[in-house]
Amino acid sequence: MSTIDQGALPAPDIIEALDFETLYARRRSRLISLYPEGERAEITATLALESEPIVKLLQESAYEELLLRQRINEAARANLIQFATGSDLDQLAAFYELVRLPGEGDDRFRLRLQLAIAALAGNGTAEHYRGRALGASLDVVDAVVLQPYPGAVQVAVWVAGGADDAAVRALVLAALTDPARKILGVAVSVAVARPRVVDVSARIRRTPAAPVDLAARLTVEFTGVFAAAAALGAELPRSWLVAKLHVEGVAAVELIQPAADILLADDEYPVAGVIQITDAGL
Repeated sequence: MSTIDQGALPAPDIIEALDFETLYARRRSRLISLYPEGERAEITATLALESEPIVKLLQESAYEELLLRQRINEAARANLIQFATGSDLDQLAAFYELVRLPGEGDDRFRLRLQLAIAALAGNGTAEHYRGRALGASLDVVDAVVLQPYPGAVQVAVWVAGGADDAAVRALVLAALTDPARKILGVAVSVAVARPRVVDVSARIRRTPAAPVDLAARLTVEFTGVFAAAAALGAELPRSWLVAKLHVEGVAAVELIQPAADILLADDEYPVAGVIQITDAGL
């Protein structure tokens, strides 16, 4: 169900690394080479003087070349899904008959575009169902595709906090059963993914330079850290929790709860419950 992590790909060769000094040195060397060999020492000495008008002209033309090459880089990036933003991303998506939802950000729209491309491999792929679910409403945080029995598909949607579960479920079901796009011969149902409340209790020891209220700050901030990393069906290992608590100023972490790694079902996502971080001193 995952898509290629484009951020892990090597930088595209079409994007050129730019450096003003390199461009300037290249123009300077080219100018010197145009002079007869006997005059090159004199022009080289002249170009060593920053105040010379010809030096200013070389610098100005090198800067203009830098701007031109940067514009070419930007045009190349606009044609790559990983880098395209705004209307450039809209144009790429239009090729796949994909339209941005009102208020939809680039990252979410880019994910749907990747899913739409992956779904071209054949109707009925997990990417097809997940992409349709995400395209039904911005209140769909994510979706997982399950097969309860052969010939049936169930899409479990993670509904954003504050949204109406039933309303979002109905929108997703309508998107998946649209006669113009429905896959024949497949029974499709939509369920709401289940939150799994995770309580976290830990003791920290501070470094001498750490603020005395570090534990209190961590208690407040940890809910946000937890939410940012939450995912459907993901494992929640104790080592990850310890790493997230081991911020600057923390000398050691003793994780009390959870007592073991948490394994989530495919249609579950973690939410922070009671967060209790106590200060065990220096």
